[in-house]
Amino acid sequence: YDLCRRMLGDPADAEDAVQEVFLRLFDQAAKFSGRSRFSTWLYRLAANHCLNAVKSRQRKSLLSLSEISETSLPKNPQLSPVEVAASVEERELADRLLDQLGPDFKAVVVLREIEGLAYAEIAEVLDLPVGTVMSRLSRAREKLTVLIAELRLRGLPGGRE
Repeated sequence: YDLCRRMLGDPADAEDAVQEVFLRLFDQAAKFSGRSRFSTWLYRLAANHCLNAVKSRQRKSLLSLSEISETSLPKNPQLSPVEVAASVEERELADRLLDQLGPDFKAVVVLREIEGLAYAEIAEVLDLPVGTVMSRLSRAREKLTVLIAELRLRGLPGGRE
């Protein structure tokens, strides 16, 4: 779900995507050969579905920024309201920055930095050479660095050090 939410930007779209992925998983279960871990195969189904959804959405219209929803609020009851607000603001900023990356770059960042997959696993999930994964990740990080620097120059929220 988190992978789909980060890649699609909207909790409702992510829920729909998760359902579609599990339907596809059920339909294609016989195709799982066991050459990779099951989780890697599942990530591949989810990432491919989300990439296709994003590309389809881009053809139809511009992507909209995700809205804050109940599912994006931190679940830790010990956080103060100020900490909750800061956490939501940081998550919203991260989502806005990720939305400024192309879908291919966004996919590698989400899989590496958020889902914690190794380069080899990402390569397998996205059906890419490891070198391409490393290159895309490097370019995505460079773009994110530039975007954060621009925020700092404009003095916008999230541009703090």
